[in-house]
Amino acid sequence: MDQQNISEPLVERLREWLHAFEDPGDAVVKEARAIKKLEFIPDSLIVHGLVYNLSSGKLEVIVNGYE
Repeated sequence: MDQQNISEPLVERLREWLHAFEDPGDAVVKEARAIKKLEFIPDSLIVHGLVYNLSSGKLEVIVNGYE
């Protein structure tokens, strides 16, 4: 189905419902922060955030939990 045939409000609601994101790096940073804020996660837990690039096969560290 061509996205141009779908009304923009529907597309935007679908993106929100699927928790879609524009920038994977930004999404990883937000998720790492959210994990660290959970009340049952100890402060001593180290949380890293990585993005896997499908094209290159490379793994990029976005959030280094040691820093």
